[in-house]
Amino acid sequence: MKVRLLLVHLFCVLAFAKTFAQQQDTVSLPTYPIQFSVVTPLSTDRINELDPEKTIHNFSFNMFLGKNGGVNGFEGSFLANYIYQDMYGVQMAPIMNYVNGQTQGVQMAGVFNASGDRLRGVQMSGVSSLAQGNVQGAQLSGAVNIAEKKVKGAQLSGAVNVGINEIKGLQMAGGVNVALSYMNGLQAAPINVAIAEMEGAQIGAINVNTGTLKGSQIGAINVGGKVQGSMVGVINVADSVKGIPFGVLNIVRHGYRSVAFESNEVWRGMLTYRMGSPVFYNIFTAGYMWDGNYQRYGLGYGIGTQFHISRKNHFFMELTATHINEDEGWTDQLNLMSRFHMGVDIRIAPWMTMSVGPAISLLTSHVDQGNLTDTQGYPAPALSVFPNWWSEQNGDLYMAVWGGLQASIRFGSFRKLDRSKY
Repeated sequence: MKVRLLLVHLFCVLAFAKTFAQQQDTVSLPTYPIQFSVVTPLSTDRINELDPEKTIHNFSFNMFLGKNGGVNGFEGSFLANYIYQDMYGVQMAPIMNYVNGQTQGVQMAGVFNASGDRLRGVQMSGVSSLAQGNVQGAQLSGAVNIAEKKVKGAQLSGAVNVGINEIKGLQMAGGVNVALSYMNGLQAAPINVAIAEMEGAQIGAINVNTGTLKGSQIGAINVGGKVQGSMVGVINVADSVKGIPFGVLNIVRHGYRSVAFESNEVWRGMLTYRMGSPVFYNIFTAGYMWDGNYQRYGLGYGIGTQFHISRKNHFFMELTATHINEDEGWTDQLNLMSRFHMGVDIRIAPWMTMSVGPAISLLTSHVDQGNLTDTQGYPAPALSVFPNWWSEQNGDLYMAVWGGLQASIRFGSFRKLDRSKY
């Protein structure tokens, strides 16, 4: 009964393997249905004993290390398998599978799989997989996958994926993905690196593309060359961006930068630095106010966007948040002014613009408001244009909303801000 069950299982394995098999070899070699070996040359096949690279078997089982000219079906071992030419079907071993020629089917090993030529199918290993030819299918390993030529499919590993030539498909790893040539698809890992042109997306903690990226980078730190798409992260660095760099800090070599001297109803003097892309830029502000009785200063951060309306003019909208320090080096209590500002920038020189526009501000504070408001309740005693539109005291929390104006003179790298260019 056990013998019958064994034969049934053997038949099923052979039938499964034949779904991957190709009936012709690259080199014409004699084909034999079955062989068993302890370690080459101790084999049931006399030819295999004398010259193992000159035989092909439909079923091959090796106790330890077995060598064959080729396999057209199934090969298994308790240690390792080595094939001189091609493997069509299934190859299984706890340590290593190595095919010197092309592989069409499945390689499963506890440690290492290698295909010296083209791989069409799946490599699965506990540690690493290597395909030296084109890959059409998938490489799955616990640690490292390496494909030296084109990949059409997926590389999935617990640590590192490396595609040396063109990749069309997916790279996913627990550690690092590396594409050294053209990449079309998705890279997802804590660290993703694409050296050449990439079309698709990089998703991870750190994403790096040194060529042209047509797609998206999503991560904590994104580094791109020429980006045609979006960058979403905490820090975005690029040579140029035709799209949206959405981040806390955007550094674009051929992007938008300006330094401005500004004044409004809250700050008599304010220094502002803007950087990023015209479509989305970061704002860093420092303001100062003194009226003889007290002084205050503020440090703020914000974001903005610009719309081209004519050759020399553009419309902008900005949102900032500023921490206000009252008559001391640093005010520990909540004392935050949120402000929305918009206007039209008019270019008066290639390197200078001027603007005036309305603003609306919200003050949220735990600070005693005696130093912030005059008897009329204005948030800026000397310069407020409008009284409070709304204010409320709730315990030690004070909130107020008012309108105002802001004037600015900007100096920087101004270009025609046409959204079709960014």
